[in-house]
Amino acid sequence: MKLDPHYHSCWYGSVTLNIRINGGVILLFFSCGDFNLLRMILMRFQVLLGIFTSIIVMSNVEAKNAEEILDSFSGSGSMTMLTDYYLHGFSQTNNNPAIQGSFRVDHKSGLYGQIFASNANLGSSGSLELNYMIGYQHKFNENFTTDLKYVKIRYPGLDVGELPTANFDVFAASLLISNIFNNNELLRFSNFYSPKYSFDSGKAASYEVNYTQPITDNLNFYAQYAYNKFSNKENYAKAFGNDEKDSYYDYRIGGNMSYNNFIFDLSYVNSNIAMAQNQIKLSESKVIFGITKLF
Repeated sequence: MKLDPHYHSCWYGSVTLNIRINGGVILLFFSCGDFNLLRMILMRFQVLLGIFTSIIVMSNVEAKNAEEILDSFSGSGSMTMLTDYYLHGFSQTNNNPAIQGSFRVDHKSGLYGQIFASNANLGSSGSLELNYMIGYQHKFNENFTTDLKYVKIRYPGLDVGELPTANFDVFAASLLISNIFNNNELLRFSNFYSPKYSFDSGKAASYEVNYTQPITDNLNFYAQYAYNKFSNKENYAKAFGNDEKDSYYDYRIGGNMSYNNFIFDLSYVNSNIAMAQNQIKLSESKVIFGITKLF
């Protein structure tokens, strides 16, 4: 099962995450100097995993034994290093490098749960970005697949002073169309909706199109375009400190090469986002390089 391309392992100082399956039970072991942060991560991950597992177990009440239930799950993960964490038209790390990771559990029914972590810098101090998501994928045939998910995006440790919280939730729906011309290409239409975006900036939506075209067995070209819309200029200003507009676009053009469970990615990014004068540098066009290790 492929990982969601927007979500990637745990990084915060000296955080380490080990996950192993023992007799059908997933055990988590953490080590870090910040015990309170780790306890929060553990609690949130356990809640997400507990909800996800409960749903699956209820759908398998007729399974003959625990081994049969366990065999219906699969897991995958990744570690990524980027020269910049650029998302939604601006740098999430103040134009600095990022280390990211993800772990995902899939069930044969199409349900999945995933946790993503990255270093981030959206305020006066650095922080950790944590995403917890649960979703459902359904493949109609060889050409059409739908993907529905709910994502909680949190920034523990972020210092925003007297501003409202940067945390927000997202509902997303995607349609994936593959092999349009029988060349293994992939076209993805996505809609992301947040009822209450960062810094209490109200409703926000993003409409995104992604296209991937294989060049060879291990080399791909891709392009991404997104239109991002707020309910009004006032809410846009709450998020970006500029009330000139209520919408903007961003795009990415690049390519990647896979080799022995490694993915090497190079892309050009840009947007027409309007930000506060002291934040303009975050939205400048740039070239980003990344290396991902798949597990």
